[in-house]
Amino acid sequence: MADFLKEFEQWIKNLKSRKPEDLEIIIGETGEWLKHSYDKIEELQARNDNQAAEIVRLYPFAKENAKLTGENKRLIDDIFRQNDNCVKIRRKLEAEIEKLEEENRWIPVSEPPNNVLEVWVIGGELIQTGRYVGGKWLRIGYGGGMLTNITHWMPIILPNEALKDKQDG
Repeated sequence: MADFLKEFEQWIKNLKSRKPEDLEIIIGETGEWLKHSYDKIEELQARNDNQAAEIVRLYPFAKENAKLTGENKRLIDDIFRQNDNCVKIRRKLEAEIEKLEEENRWIPVSEPPNNVLEVWVIGGELIQTGRYVGGKWLRIGYGGGMLTNITHWMPIILPNEALKDKQDG
């Protein structure tokens, strides 16, 4: 239908640009467009009649389906409500995971701890306990001494600190 209307608009534009002496040609083209328009109207009317007949044929099924739709709507609403709850729970879990990952991440030595505390340190493939004091990484235990080739560190969370945090949270 849109193509037909575009063709008609174009014909009208062409018609406006014609000279009065083209009157016989214009009358002939107008007759052709009228016949073409009537054919299009008949085609659309037939299509409309077929659709109307299909609606009448399907009406009993639509009526029965409407009865089921009420129950389906309730079930769909329940599913969406449950989905919303799942999304909320998932967001909370993702936030908690992100928090835990941040709390338990290996921190690059370019970000040293602000105060002296016992930490895990990684140097190569070795993980050991250490302490950052006065800009130096020191070994805890095994005779002490400086740690070298340290790339990352992580605070050691002692069990009683973890329990206290859990009780506070």
